[in-house]
Amino acid sequence: MRISSYSRFSTSALAHLSSVRKTVDEAVSSDLVYTDGPAHGLDYDEAFVGAVELPDGRVLLSAYSGRQWAIYDPTENSLTNIATQSGSSRYNFGCLALNGLAVFAPRLASTVKYFDWRTNSFGEVTAVGGYDGAVALKNGKVLLVPRTAAYLGIFDPVNKTFSLSSVANPNALSAGCLLPDGRVIMVSWLSSDQPVYIYDPNTDTMETGPYIGAGPWAGACLTKTGDVVITPYSGNGLRIYRPQDGSFYERERDDFLGTGKCRGNGKLLPDGRIVFPPYNYGAVPVYDPVADTVESIDIGISGGTAQFAGAFSLPDGSVGLVPFDAGKIVIVSGTTSGKLSDAWRQGIFNNCN
Repeated sequence: MRISSYSRFSTSALAHLSSVRKTVDEAVSSDLVYTDGPAHGLDYDEAFVGAVELPDGRVLLSAYSGRQWAIYDPTENSLTNIATQSGSSRYNFGCLALNGLAVFAPRLASTVKYFDWRTNSFGEVTAVGGYDGAVALKNGKVLLVPRTAAYLGIFDPVNKTFSLSSVANPNALSAGCLLPDGRVIMVSWLSSDQPVYIYDPNTDTMETGPYIGAGPWAGACLTKTGDVVITPYSGNGLRIYRPQDGSFYERERDDFLGTGKCRGNGKLLPDGRIVFPPYNYGAVPVYDPVADTVESIDIGISGGTAQFAGAFSLPDGSVGLVPFDAGKIVIVSGTTSGKLSDAWRQGIFNNCN
């Protein structure tokens, strides 16, 4: 590993590890294991992009080219198609709003889609497309992260309204995660050297953070220590951004994924390790922020082709992978005993995109 030489914000590995180790893990780690979940049975590739964890333990997968909305039930290990998306509309990722609605970002669609798990019913609100993620804000609204849309989008799940923020899209953004203070970290999909962006919904303003290197970057995950681990798509390695002081720590690509790509926010295991959804990587990469180590688990799927796009947390602490071309859900777990911490539960909300 090395420390970034192209930003005054970069921090040392020693400082990074010292900060991380202040947190005591409450869960007991074990070897990583995986189980095959159900196949989706669709005739389309690019089936789903992202998913939302519902309060009753089920998971709703977001319709992409497969044009099906599907619910995964972990108690029955079943995947059921519940609705067909008409036309060529596609949705990228979503979140659970504070009022309980699952809200999905319109990527190639002209409506925001929402789902009420209490009635198993969908609704939609006229909007504009070009969004690549949704983040539930502490004020009850949902931030839509713009990839090609001109402005950040705001969806009000209570009044069922869509509006545009006054903040213009700075650089083809991709995904985001909520910070404990209510701000949102977003990353860029562009391949040139890009900064992180920090949106403040209280003031409807955007701040530019440190430049973290050439992307694209494809997600972010808030750790138990308050650091943000950024998902590399074609980005040059792994980045850990520290909002507390604006610094970041860097791992080289050959120390993480080789030439592999990930897509979507990382998801926390209860012991604090982070599972990344492998897009064209032949194994599931897992980062341990305490030991500053990366391991991977072979799930029997060849690399080189698009496999998963997004991940979701399950009530037992395991992490599910959303099938893009993979054809099936895969479940990864790595905790055998111990309390599921409040930090882990909060992480489901912060990293819901």
